[in-house]
Amino acid sequence: MITVKSLHGERLSHKKRKNRSVHTIHRQYGRRKKLQHTHGIITQAKLMLDEGLILYSYHREQLDAIFEQLNDTLPCPPFEHSNWPNNAISWFLDSSTSFVALMYELKHILEEYDTIVTVLQYQDVGTILYRDAYQVVAKSNQL
Repeated sequence: MITVKSLHGERLSHKKRKNRSVHTIHRQYGRRKKLQHTHGIITQAKLMLDEGLILYSYHREQLDAIFEQLNDTLPCPPFEHSNWPNNAISWFLDSSTSFVALMYELKHILEEYDTIVTVLQYQDVGTILYRDAYQVVAKSNQL
């Protein structure tokens, strides 16, 4: 088990590397929802997989392999054990190239099923609530 610590109140400076977050935007009655009413790409892929919306077996197998790799190698931020606000967003550090590559794999699969995916890149992601070697969770006033 990996132990993590919370870094409440810390902010990234503009001199640090950019962080990336990949978020999904669903279609609703032919219109895109606003970004603040979305959820992350991992959640969207899991929901679509569980609801049987991933039609091709090779996509299901690829998603299962991605989820297995994430579960085996990426620390899970303690969302369920925290008082984080609903607008807390997970961001990958630019140095997390293997995880960013996995997110782009997810992006390409979801786009095959008409899910619009937006990639966000910011230097200042807001107040850092959690950090590990690969990612941060931050509360942003921008989104």
